Amino acid sequence: MQIMEKKNCFCLLFVAFLLLKVTCAYATEGALRGRFAISATDTVAFSRGNLQYQPSTSTWRFAENQWDFVGNGELGTVYEDGVKSNNALFYTYTYAYGYKYKGWMDLFGWGTGTKPTTGSTSNSDYNSWNEWGNNAIANGGNKSKLWRTLTKSEWEYVIWERDSAESLFGVGTVNGVNGTILLPDNWIIPEGLTFKAHNNTDSTAAPNKYSADEWMLMEMAGAVFLPITLERNMTPWYTAYCHTVYTEQEGRYWTKSNSYYMVTYHNGNVNRNGQMDNNYVGKAVRLVQNHEGGDLFPVVPNTNSAMFQWKSVPNAESYTLHVFSDSTRTEEVFYITFDRDGKVTGLHFIPHAPSRKSETDSTYTDRLFFYTLKGLQANTDYWYSISGEDVNGQTLQTTEGTFKTAAIEAASDRVTVDPAQTSAVFMWPTDSAANTYQIDIYKDGATFCHLTLGPTGTLVGISFAPGKNAPSDTTVPSSLSFNVTGLDAASRYNYVLSTLDANGTPIHVYTGAFATTGYSGDKPVGDGQEVIPTPPVIPADPEASETPTAIEEISGTFEGSNGKILRNGQLYLMYEGRMYDIQGNQIK
Repeated sequence: MQIMEKKNCFCLLFVAFLLLKVTCAYATEGALRGRFAISATDTVAFSRGNLQYQPSTSTWRFAENQWDFVGNGELGTVYEDGVKSNNALFYTYTYAYGYKYKGWMDLFGWGTGTKPTTGSTSNSDYNSWNEWGNNAIANGGNKSKLWRTLTKSEWEYVIWERDSAESLFGVGTVNGVNGTILLPDNWIIPEGLTFKAHNNTDSTAAPNKYSADEWMLMEMAGAVFLPITLERNMTPWYTAYCHTVYTEQEGRYWTKSNSYYMVTYHNGNVNRNGQMDNNYVGKAVRLVQNHEGGDLFPVVPNTNSAMFQWKSVPNAESYTLHVFSDSTRTEEVFYITFDRDGKVTGLHFIPHAPSRKSETDSTYTDRLFFYTLKGLQANTDYWYSISGEDVNGQTLQTTEGTFKTAAIEAASDRVTVDPAQTSAVFMWPTDSAANTYQIDIYKDGATFCHLTLGPTGTLVGISFAPGKNAPSDTTVPSSLSFNVTGLDAASRYNYVLSTLDANGTPIHVYTGAFATTGYSGDKPVGDGQEVIPTPPVIPADPEASETPTAIEEISGTFEGSNGKILRNGQLYLMYEGRMYDIQGNQIK
């Protein structure tokens, strides 16, 4: 998840209307949006995952997913260059074999922020506290002193003592990993999901269970997952090992308080108070930062879509989402209006923006709105604002932010297509000899549209079948990809993508098939592989004065033209008014 950069909160009083406009703060990169009380006066935001360290590069980072943990040779979800990471191997490789361990570790001795690989078994070597959060964390703002470790009393407060604490935690599995779930103070469960609180009185109760997609919604609503961690026991230090017995899966996290740790998960239960252990025993670390105020509502971007969420505004009768292509918020791409229940009432595109149908789904649950916008450009920065208005259209509250859609890597030997509801992003390998690219799309055996693009993927020309509206010029990413809009939803298409030289001669020809969102028929067959046709053998023609030499793409009538033609995804050769397939059989 990409989290927004920090913005200062400010309040602006509209004297004329006595209305409050609030721009909510966005936490440091790597912070989850939930607010958690750690005392009667202070709140924090948790990091996006457990802390990890790579000794070979001296790099700190947060786990890529909340459920990730390094573990040992048997358990764990973290890999580096296709090789499973193992907390024991740094010590085994370094001290026993002299090898260089290139994986990650996430079990540390107490207070080892400056010496994370310390291997001593003497507690006296761990008496000085060195904060892990003082390090620059690559995906956590990459600056020093942005994070910190909770004390024993703060951990106990967030789990057991804050308001409604008994109903805000439970055990469960996320993407197949066991652990404990903490819910934020202002919890609103996403529509369609359930949560069962766990108070250790019923150890036989079925745990909560979420897939990766379901957890994305829980995370957006502010939930925190503390996965099992195992434990590294350095006795002796050069043969460090982890628990390997499945029935002993535990989640053990250090506190800032000397020798104390929290058992967040133990065979389906959670211990109420902090426990003590030797400081040299390796345990996990989950960092926090002080909450900056306001509720964080991150955008979850994909390649050509983004999911927005926002909390309902008191007395709001409507909402408006504005999306811009520049940081000054002057180049508006489109805006979307909603009613008081979060239902779309209008999708408005600014002139010269791509024209397409509404490609959205929106849900409303209690006081939390979700809205998914599709058809965005990949690898592109966007800026947005979401505001709530009263019955007179006056703004009550506004949340602002920015996000970047994910990049799409084109395969090196084929065309790939990422379809949405009424659009599809085409990606293809660069051809240094190409003067133009052509995309021909067919539906039900007939031409649907034909696009011509320049050598850098910029639109040169477009034509649609009769009755189709051609989309206007659209912004093209720097990579060779193009978002074709104006397609029909729930439809199957075939395509041919050709690279042409300066004379219009095809250099490479790729064919494939795809279906837009909602299509319920058979899965389209065709993966964008290059077609390498066998040159046709032209039948002897005593009336022919010469063999075909002029190669050109033609359309419409065949008579009187020589050259190659792409029709309905097939390559044909035209010669003296006759049409041949690539095997040399006369078609017409």
